[in-house]
Amino acid sequence: MSWQAHFLTRRVAQLIFILVFSITLVMVIFNVSFKLPPTPQFTPYKIPAQPIVVLSSAIPTLFGEDISISINAAKVQQSLLNIHIVGITFANNIHDSYVILRLENQEELIFQTGDTIAPGIIIKQIMQDGVLISRNGVLERLILPKLDS
Repeated sequence: MSWQAHFLTRRVAQLIFILVFSITLVMVIFNVSFKLPPTPQFTPYKIPAQPIVVLSSAIPTLFGEDISISINAAKVQQSLLNIHIVGITFANNIHDSYVILRLENQEELIFQTGDTIAPGIIIKQIMQDGVLISRNGVLERLILPKLDS
């Protein structure tokens, strides 16, 4: 290696060191840190013998929200919509449950309870094995496909 190449390599290493040192110094001076948000902790859910789902009825309350009632999800008619469940993340708290749906246009989106899939189609309940939706006020269910074993 010639002395010129050696000098150039050493100079590049010095510039990289100065750049990293400067960035670190700025981070310390301005108290900048890169912290990841804490990961949510999910607790296991024991499946009841007969699945009872608490969801909203169509009776509005004083604030315009629905009143909760209990129904058997197995008695709700399966939806004929061209919407398919790709995956479900289920948690005891309804606000921590998510569902990934493949819509008619093959787009895959993530939804939570209360989200609107399309005009008139609202997610009412996310369960371990499916989703209850309200289509123009009528309850329907989407079923999570079983994996072939």
